[in-house]
Amino acid sequence: MVKVQAAPAFRRIGKPFDEFIKSGGRWDLHLLPLTDVHLRSSHITTPWLSHLSSIKYIYIFGSIALFIIILACVNFMNLSTARSAKRAKEVGIRKVAGSTRGQLVNNFYPKRFYTALFPACLL
Repeated sequence: MVKVQAAPAFRRIGKPFDEFIKSGGRWDLHLLPLTDVHLRSSHITTPWLSHLSSIKYIYIFGSIALFIIILACVNFMNLSTARSAKRAKEVGIRKVAGSTRGQLVNNFYPKRFYTALFPACLL
C-alpha cells in the first residue's frame, strides 16, 4: 500500500521507491490524535499543516497569566489592609457615638456584598 501511495511522490524526486529503501531511507507514517494536531505536532512538517503552533506558548502565556493573578491578589490584600486602618477609625467613632454591634455589622456587610456582586455581574 505504501508503494502505491508513495509512487507519485518518488517519481517527482526522480528516485524509485525501492532504491530509496535500499539506500537506507525511511518512509514513516505519523498517526496523531485529532486533539493534538494544532498544539503538539510541530515536529511534523507538511504543506497542509503550515499554521501549527506549539504547546510551549500555552505554558508561557499561562504562567504569565498566573503571575498577573498572583500580583492582583497581593495588590488586593495591600489595599484591603490600607482600607482597614480607615475603617477602624470609623468603627471607633461609631462606637463612641453609641452604635451597637449589630448596627456596625449591618453597615459593613452590604458594602462588601455589593463589592463582590458587581464583578460577578461583569463576568
